[in-house]
Amino acid sequence: MSNDLFPYLNRCSTPHCEILCFPHAGGSASYFQRWADVLPEGFSLRALQLPLREERLDAKPVFDIRALIADLLRLLPHSSRLPRVLFGHSMGAILAWELAIALQQRGDPVQQIFVSGLTPPDIWNPTDFHLASDQQLINEVARFSATSLTLFDFSEMREIVLKQLRHDYALIERWQPTSTCTLISPLTVLHGESDSEVTKDEALGWARFTCARFQLFHWPGDHFYLVNHWPKVVKLMIQKHTGISFDMP
Repeated sequence: MSNDLFPYLNRCSTPHCEILCFPHAGGSASYFQRWADVLPEGFSLRALQLPLREERLDAKPVFDIRALIADLLRLLPHSSRLPRVLFGHSMGAILAWELAIALQQRGDPVQQIFVSGLTPPDIWNPTDFHLASDQQLINEVARFSATSLTLFDFSEMREIVLKQLRHDYALIERWQPTSTCTLISPLTVLHGESDSEVTKDEALGWARFTCARFQLFHWPGDHFYLVNHWPKVVKLMIQKHTGISFDMP
């Protein structure tokens, strides 16, 4: 199994924590490069790289989340003593959640999971946008955040982005949530105050899915609040792990 699926974005000779990141639909591993660049010493960061983007442009599409999670498990050492922190936004939150469950079931519970921009599994309402027309897909992206429409300004980029979006929607729209599982790890939910996809009450519903500590943090912005607030999210993640304040470089 190639590490191109789950590449390291920074080099850390003696890590004491591994952060595993999962991007939104249409996103790539490089979305988290800025995160990796500002991490303090001792933190390594890996990010999921799905097919049809960057160095995996010609990789075979994957439409089965269970199979994808099984592939990721093979890339993560069993019973690792290295604490793992998971972060996922929107589609990425689905994948982070499923990986956290799978790790727990094999005896490797994560130290912490951060879920962003997603309703709880028991009220997940799948769509069928992977079958939609190109314009319908573009309209769906605009509904999340109008600023994202710049992705479609150039015909070459438009074709690539639409292919990635269609792939990712096909992956998550086939998802059958593991909604009966409860994590034994702390769960932190991050929510954009103007997110049209997730209400505050829905975000609070994630508390049902952990028997450990649950916290909810709100950030100004819509579904893509991370564009402006990712440094604060990174600081929060480091603080949750170390218990001390972290100053960005």
